[in-house]
Amino acid sequence: MSPGPSSRGTDTGTAAGRSAAGVNSARPPPALDDPHPDASATVAAAAGAITSAMIDRRFTSARLPGRGGGGCRSVRPMSSPEVTSAILAIDRRAGGQVRSAVASVPGGHEYARLTADIMAPGFQGLVLALIVLPGSRVLGVRAAVAGTVAGLAAKVARDAIDRPRPGQRGEGGFPSRHAASSTAIALVVARQRPVLGAAAMLGALAGLAARVAAADHDPLDVVAGAGVGAAVARITRRRRWRRGGTRR
Repeated sequence: MSPGPSSRGTDTGTAAGRSAAGVNSARPPPALDDPHPDASATVAAAAGAITSAMIDRRFTSARLPGRGGGGCRSVRPMSSPEVTSAILAIDRRAGGQVRSAVASVPGGHEYARLTADIMAPGFQGLVLALIVLPGSRVLGVRAAVAGTVAGLAAKVARDAIDRPRPGQRGEGGFPSRHAASSTAIALVVARQRPVLGAAAMLGALAGLAARVAAADHDPLDVVAGAGVGAAVARITRRRRWRRGGTRR
């Protein structure tokens, strides 16, 4: 006896229901957006994007075989030495571009060399004048201490790191001792003499740019040196000084 139309309809509906249930059970549940994403993951992703944009791809990529013999580039994790080497290579290229631009100007290299050479005597004269002139002895002594300490700190770090200079000088160049001393002096002076301190800072910027152009340093050398000088100046300004110029 064959089943009636209603029976066949029931069987067909049941089979369709089983099929739909099977598809739904096999399908993974939709992913829900995390309303509270991990902050460290967000920071890591942003840092990775910035690093990838700044560092040349040849330092971060390896050639893998692919179809047609062309291969594809696959980003691999970089170790700390590789990251450091990549950053220093970019810095060296940036300094080279500055030197090339200056050399293309008639007399540019000679002017840069002269500016770089008079930078240190200029700041020494400023400190000496502050010590000798009435009413500024304490400021002069404070500037002298800040410049000396910053220069010594930069020299210790420079000798330990021993980064080769772009020019012919044999000693290390990172961080710049001139940048540390001049920045410390300018910031200490600016605390009490804003106009004079601003002029000193402009002189420091000109002198440090000239030292990059004259192949004494690369840009990161002077940036790091300025950071050392700023830290020393901040410490020096927080000290209290007697009228005679001694610390207490």
